[in-house]
Amino acid sequence: MALSYSCDFSRWNYERIPVDIYLAAIKSPVVSDDPSSVKDALSGGAVYLYGPGMKSIYRYKGRVGQPTYSNIAFPPVATTRVINITTPGSSSVIGDYVFATAFIRRDTRGFVRDDGKPVENSNLFTIR
Repeated sequence: MALSYSCDFSRWNYERIPVDIYLAAIKSPVVSDDPSSVKDALSGGAVYLYGPGMKSIYRYKGRVGQPTYSNIAFPPVATTRVINITTPGSSSVIGDYVFATAFIRRDTRGFVRDDGKPVENSNLFTIR
């Protein structure tokens, strides 16, 4: 599976500002293909957070570990990239999901997106 993303600085100016990036896969999400609040992101089904460098994944149980990517500063131009993701072969992961991402500024520790909906959600996808 592949996740493509693009960063555009037209609304929230965080170019060259270091951020921590948290990436999760949310099963049976409440919101897809739209930004959401953290509460909405956590109110669907199981939330699986990716550890540093996407080398591990763990189920959210009230605590968030280290960011998926730390201290990332985007260049002053729109950025587009594709990340390839391997899903486990277990039947327990079958279902509908979104990828959810939150960017946290390192200087203020606040969300980059400051409109109350700091979580960016992908389109819905299904693991069968």
